[in-house]
Amino acid sequence: MGGYRLQRAADAAFSDPTTLYDGPQTRFVEPTLGTLLKHSYYRVRAVGSLWSLDSPWSNVVELRPLSFGGLGALLSPGESA
Repeated sequence: MGGYRLQRAADAAFSDPTTLYDGPQTRFVEPTLGTLLKHSYYRVRAVGSLWSLDSPWSNVVELRPLSFGGLGALLSPGESA
């Protein structure tokens, strides 16, 4: 087959991962904004073919959503959220 496998999990140990993508593309866009508002962890690996093995998993990437309290740091002084 070949290609890539992308997984997301709620914890860095990937105790209950969800496979988001299996295929040849090197780009993936989360289908819903709600998913991006959750604290999540991601990893990817190259999937082997008939003549090769799967690669090891990548380093884990942590996605922390922007909190409303953090929004204030993006505004100029004197502005309010």
